[in-house]
Amino acid sequence: EVVSRLYVSKDFSGKCVAFLPSLLMMESRNYDFSFLSALRRNPVITWDVKYADYIEQMFKIIDMAKEYRDETFLKKTAMCQYFCFMNLLKLYFQHNNMLENVDNNMVSSKKDYFVAFIGELVKSCRQSREVLFYANSLNISCNYLNEVCQTVCEHSAKEVIDQYVSSQLKFELYNTNKSMQNLTEEYNFPNQSYLSRYYRRMMGETPSQTRKSRSDKNLSIL
Repeated sequence: EVVSRLYVSKDFSGKCVAFLPSLLMMESRNYDFSFLSALRRNPVITWDVKYADYIEQMFKIIDMAKEYRDETFLKKTAMCQYFCFMNLLKLYFQHNNMLENVDNNMVSSKKDYFVAFIGELVKSCRQSREVLFYANSLNISCNYLNEVCQTVCEHSAKEVIDQYVSSQLKFELYNTNKSMQNLTEEYNFPNQSYLSRYYRRMMGETPSQTRKSRSDKNLSIL
């Protein structure tokens, strides 16, 4: 769900470090709206050699962390490199005048609501998947919560909720041995069949297909 590949030659090779979408959503609060907007407008960027060298060094650091076979150390290292990459990307946008001017007062208010919404979602995602539940938690209307989400991330509140819940379910299926019945009860679905249909609609595969794909149990950063 993170990276899509354009047409490339057969001898092409590349590296990717992918993080849980829910983690990236939470960390987005550390960046201003103009930068996040620039990311959405420029999903594909061609680096010059200088920037490419920086990124190659980041991958080398992560590769070195893998050698210690310490999962906690690897996660912390990967996150540090993620922050480095995002700061490098912001610097690239600044140098190339790719950041747009925005009404900071308007965005600040909506961004605060969005951060609060994500906090409620992280806390209550197993309890509810309804927009009204989170709007009531923030004491705002459903329409305004949707406006907040559209401004900050160009998705509806329901899309944000479903993306977060489905990514959490994928993490559970890939990294734990919880039964479907356990997940159904834990995430407050009416039955297993409903959970399976929901998951397939969001992820494009069944829960059993996700379970079969976990070939490397050491992979805990998705």
